Amino acid sequence: MGMRETLSTFAFVLRLSTYRDHDLVVTLLTQKRGKLTAIARGAKRSRRRFQGTLQPTHKLHVLCRSRDHTSGFWELCETELERYDAASLTHYAWLWAALQILPCVESLASPEQSDEHLFALLDDFLAQLAQPITQPAHLTALMRLQLLIHAGYTPRVDRCGWCMAVPRAEQPAYFDAQRASLKCRRCMGVRQFNDLIYVPALVRSQVIHYARHRDLKGSHTWSSSLAQHVDALVDAVAQYHCPALVQHSHALPLALQSDEGQARV
Repeated sequence: MGMRETLSTFAFVLRLSTYRDHDLVVTLLTQKRGKLTAIARGAKRSRRRFQGTLQPTHKLHVLCRSRDHTSGFWELCETELERYDAASLTHYAWLWAALQILPCVESLASPEQSDEHLFALLDDFLAQLAQPITQPAHLTALMRLQLLIHAGYTPRVDRCGWCMAVPRAEQPAYFDAQRASLKCRRCMGVRQFNDLIYVPALVRSQVIHYARHRDLKGSHTWSSSLAQHVDALVDAVAQYHCPALVQHSHALPLALQSDEGQARV
């Protein structure tokens, strides 16, 4: 039998599930090998081995061994905290935002194929989420836009997808989600407006900006209206092209809200 490969890399926990009586199956997004599924032996029985590190908002350094042919999983041998964002586990709005994004990242990540940009996006998202100036809903809207762009479905909002005309900033612009492109008034014909999405000039400029820069900077300057428009645009395109990014609940559940934005006791 050949020697098993050892992998040492940074990682985030995307999902946990029970395996047998005392083990956990951990889905990781790793920097070097993309999405991995590993078994954490004894993780349910002993808290000492992984010392509470298997949390979705923590950045970890992990040591894994290649596939155990009896189970089909990698084996998670050691974990070490690289970044500990305690606030994101106690502030419900931040935790809710993280739990909205992690399933999307898991769906887009390729098994055992490195995707450094996707890893960097998630790293930046979770780091910014713990910052006091961050509005979780606004950052989540921007992250979903970047994930849509990363998946290859950049909304084309700079020109009409039919005649290539560039709309003036003050002109009303409408978006065809099926084509993921603007449609100008001349090309609409008799098509009803309710089949299209109105896209304000500020939303167009922001989508163009982030399609070029591919980062998460500046969401704290967004208004709630801008974030809602971006969410609606992403949802519309995702319904046709990338269902994993469709957000079924845009609002933080009322049970998790308080006047200060902290957990209710």
